[in-house]
Amino acid sequence: MESTIKETVPFTWNFIIKTPDEMGVFPVNITVRLEYNGETVYSKTFSRILLLGLKPRYNASITVKAPCNPDGSFDPKTCTGVFVVEEFSENPILYFLGIAHKYTSLIGFSRIDVDLGYNASFLPVTLEIALVSADGEPANGITLVHMGFESEDYGRGYSLTTYVKADKEGRASIVVPLMALKSLSELEGDYSLKIKVRRLGSSIELGETEVPIKVVVIRRGDVGSLLVGIASAVALLLAIFLDAFRRLSTLEIAYAALSASLVFAVTTIPGTIVWPFAQAVLGPFDWVLTGILYAFLMYAIYGAMVKTSPRPGVFTLAITTKWLLYLFVFGVRNPFMSLIWLATTAFIMEPLLYIFGGTKKGATLGIASAFALGRFVDAYVDMNLYMIFYRLFYAQWYINFYCIGASIYTFAGAILGCKLAEKLRGVSHE
Repeated sequence: MESTIKETVPFTWNFIIKTPDEMGVFPVNITVRLEYNGETVYSKTFSRILLLGLKPRYNASITVKAPCNPDGSFDPKTCTGVFVVEEFSENPILYFLGIAHKYTSLIGFSRIDVDLGYNASFLPVTLEIALVSADGEPANGITLVHMGFESEDYGRGYSLTTYVKADKEGRASIVVPLMALKSLSELEGDYSLKIKVRRLGSSIELGETEVPIKVVVIRRGDVGSLLVGIASAVALLLAIFLDAFRRLSTLEIAYAALSASLVFAVTTIPGTIVWPFAQAVLGPFDWVLTGILYAFLMYAIYGAMVKTSPRPGVFTLAITTKWLLYLFVFGVRNPFMSLIWLATTAFIMEPLLYIFGGTKKGATLGIASAFALGRFVDAYVDMNLYMIFYRLFYAQWYINFYCIGASIYTFAGAILGCKLAEKLRGVSHE
């Protein structure tokens, strides 16, 4: 060999081995030869064993959690496929007057989980995601964007393609935001999120799914009217509370406070303990269990109180006392919202108790009917306040079901409380 290699140069090479069609074990000799100016300067043969078997087949199982948090975490109770967006304004004065409205460009986030199976460790795959309207047309005005994504026609892109690599267990997850390119009032409606999984560099489809989603805009409407309504309810609460102190006797005030303390002890404290377990077991129907405490037993005590002391303001005095006890024992993260709920309850219940004869004659049916109707309206108002202030969404059938259930619990409890008050009154007279 006349020439020598004076430098060591690292290099790699690729090659293709043609294999027979049948499966089996085959010995293979691979010869690597390096030539320089037509002369072989390096030659080496490697012996290897080639094992031919069936190619592994992968199937992708796709699940979508929507909406979710930006980090991919989610609350199972809120992953309903409904994106709730509030309207807001940069100018708070104009917003509260109901003159100016503005919508956020971020609709929400969706988490896509892909399970390829235990035999797909570290397998790279392609995810094709598209958002279409209810009629199957591309979603106009909504774009899917994400760091590292290659979106088609970005700015108006309703679809995107991303590449992910499975972990050692064959699983992969990504978080996809939904961005609005125009006013959400025009985008509100039903959509479908279509997802396809392909093996990277291949047209073979490993799985696909289509998930319905919904965009809902909570319109606070004329916020000025809302503020007037809240102010009226709070003013009425204060007026009834002060009038009750002026009109009621010391014994009646003490009885209202005692009833409130009893409600707090036998319903609020146990309900705080039972509520997390009821949510874990029954989910959105936790009220079926907690309603026994918060509606049936609570209004049994209130019914007995109004039956024994049928005076206007006694109910408001009792619920205000219970509210103060709750603030003192448990505290509250949002006292303003808590005060709104207290005021709306008094605003609804007191007129109904007077109209149905509960605080005039102490009629059992009047007390129970007033509490049942008031609880229905109060529950409906509470659900809407939840949706407005906490960006939640409830189906109308669920709201109706919840309000009717709470009303039935309340009516039964109030009847029981009034009957018990009559018997106790008879015993005291004897």
